[in-house]
Amino acid sequence: MKKNKKNKTLLTVIILLLAITIGYAAIATTLKINGSADVKSARWNVYWDENSIQVTSGSVATSEGNGARVTDAGKTQIEYSDAVNEGSLNAKIAPNGVKNNVYESDGTTPKNLPDYLGYTVKYAENDADVTAGDVLEAKKGNTPTRKKYKVRVWYKTDIDPSTLNDSTTETMKLVFEVDYVQGEKSGQQSAVRIIKGEKGNLQPGDIVGIGETEDFYVVSSNQEKTVLISKYNLLVGYSNNESTNYEDTYMSPSTPGYGLQSVDAIGYDGNSYYSTVAFSSTNYWDDGNGLLSPYNATGASYDGNPKPFVYNSSLTTAPDFENDGWNTPGYNIAYYVEQYKTKLIEMGAPSTITGRLLTFEEATSLGCDANENTCPEGSFIKKTPFWLGSAYDNGSVWHVSSYAPSFSYDDCSDDDYYGVRPVIEINTSDIG
Repeated sequence: MKKNKKNKTLLTVIILLLAITIGYAAIATTLKINGSADVKSARWNVYWDENSIQVTSGSVATSEGNGARVTDAGKTQIEYSDAVNEGSLNAKIAPNGVKNNVYESDGTTPKNLPDYLGYTVKYAENDADVTAGDVLEAKKGNTPTRKKYKVRVWYKTDIDPSTLNDSTTETMKLVFEVDYVQGEKSGQQSAVRIIKGEKGNLQPGDIVGIGETEDFYVVSSNQEKTVLISKYNLLVGYSNNESTNYEDTYMSPSTPGYGLQSVDAIGYDGNSYYSTVAFSSTNYWDDGNGLLSPYNATGASYDGNPKPFVYNSSLTTAPDFENDGWNTPGYNIAYYVEQYKTKLIEMGAPSTITGRLLTFEEATSLGCDANENTCPEGSFIKKTPFWLGSAYDNGSVWHVSSYAPSFSYDDCSDDDYYGVRPVIEINTSDIG
């Protein structure tokens, strides 16, 4: 910007702040039920993309000299960028959802835009105004859709210099906000979607989404079946951490997000525990004389291959936390897995899905080594401590941990370290 030679007025525009308020509104359509209805879930994922930021010819960086950037961890507030819709729902600007304000440098005290300054925010593609009702369409296949915003701040050329104060230094914050809320669905969306990977050629580590919130890594896939493991442990069970003054606490089923995946379900992190459970209260797979049927039906043995897979979906007694549910006869981890499977079906997953835990053999196929008691650093399999479904002996069960040793075993009744990380089997043809 060039200063008028006759005047010493100094203008500093701190930043122009663009913000998205991610509003999750009910879909504005009417559902008419005539005998039956099939309601599919969809994904809401709208954010600003820092990597899209460009400074055009003749433009200047912010007063901090750092240029445009994302300013919060949720990617919903930026300084100059694209709006991106990576979800399967259209987003639209809400009524009264475009707010253009000027503030003092504190960012909260309203201020009028000076007469000598011009300021606009428009769509870069057509120079059109940003208005309520504008749609940011859902992603096309695996490709997100974008709206590029063009920001202009300039000195007006038709200002009488005599109206400017010789010694004024004026600092202000220009704030442009866009409220995006959920629009109509973009076509028929599958409740089971590929987030990362290629349909018909899914590989270990690819990602599949079910419903609006639940993501899974691919363990294996062929033409018939795909095996998925939840990205995070389930938010269930036991905690002992700073938020509870390190007192033993059983999580209430009324806890928000209870029974679903949670990034907070960390198991044991070397200091505290959160969302940990016992595998079972008894070693129900062995009568003291050896493996019981059906655990040895495939010739499994503790020292052989395959290892005995002792996950039992019929043992689903609900834990009675008020009366020391960990000692309830027959109670085991399957209760949470089976409840989770039901939740996924309610989200739109096919009723043919099955739930279980990861096997010893699957863990080794993903790089875990029983001789070294390790799993690969950086692998999705080592994200969090969780129980496997295979027994080590007549009282211990294999597990994966995020700390050393990362592939080992522990007493089945231990409820301090490991969480519930369900495995889902689904027909490959049901993945959209």
